[in-house]
Amino acid sequence: MEKVNGNPPFTMFSTLNPELDRRLGGGIPRASLIMIYGVNGSGKSVLAQQIAWGALQSNLTVRYISTETTIRALLRSMERLGFENISDYFLKGKFRVNTLHSKSIKWNRKVAKQLMSCLTYFIERLDNCDVIIIDSLTPIAIHSNESDIVEFFSCCRKVADETCKTTVITIHPGILTSVVFTRLLSIADGVIELKIVVSSRKLLRVMKILKMSGREFIGESIAAFEVEPHRGIKVLPLSYAKA
Repeated sequence: MEKVNGNPPFTMFSTLNPELDRRLGGGIPRASLIMIYGVNGSGKSVLAQQIAWGALQSNLTVRYISTETTIRALLRSMERLGFENISDYFLKGKFRVNTLHSKSIKWNRKVAKQLMSCLTYFIERLDNCDVIIIDSLTPIAIHSNESDIVEFFSCCRKVADETCKTTVITIHPGILTSVVFTRLLSIADGVIELKIVVSSRKLLRVMKILKMSGREFIGESIAAFEVEPHRGIKVLPLSYAKA
C-alpha cells in the first residue's frame, strides 16, 4: 500500500459480512492495530477468522499465529464457518499459519518474556503479508509482566505505522489490570469487546465497538450475534443486544 506524504492512504477491507461491516463503520482499517477481547466462548476466534477470510477475499495475504489449535484444526474450523476454499489459500501461500503449542510449555515469567521477545522479533521482520492475526496472546500474556504486554502492543503499533500491516490480537480480559487495559486502549486503533449475556430469549454473544479509528460512517456500536455453520457470524437485530 503506497504512502501519501509519508502516511498510508486511508482504506478498509471488508469482513465479507455486510451487517458486521456496518457495525465496524465500513470494515477493518488497513495499517492498524485491532484488539479483540472477551471471555472464553465469546467468539474471539470466530471474529478473527471472519476478518482473515475478508482479507483474503480482498486479495490480501494473511499470517495467522495460533496458540490454541493446530493448522489442520484451524482450517477445518474455517471450513465449517463456510470459508470453503480456505485450504486453497493455504496451499497457495496466501494464508500462512504458525502454531505455538502453549499447553505443552512449562510456563514462568522468564519463558513468557522469551516467547514475547521472539514473537516481537518475528512480527517486526515478517514480510510478504498484509494482515497478521494473533489468536490468542493470552497464554503468553498471562505469565508476562505488565510492561512486557504494553511493550508488545507498542511494537505492533509501530509495525502498523511503518509497514502498513494490519495486526489483530485476541486476548482474555481477565489477565489485564485496569491500568494496562487503559494503556492498550490508547495504543490500539480498534478495540472490540465480546461478551456472553443471558437474555429473556437465550444465551447470546454481544459485540461492542469501543473504538475504531477512521470509521467511514457511524452505525450502532453494539450488536448481538450468533455463529452459524456454513455462514459464520450472523448479526441479530439490535433489540437482542439490549434485551
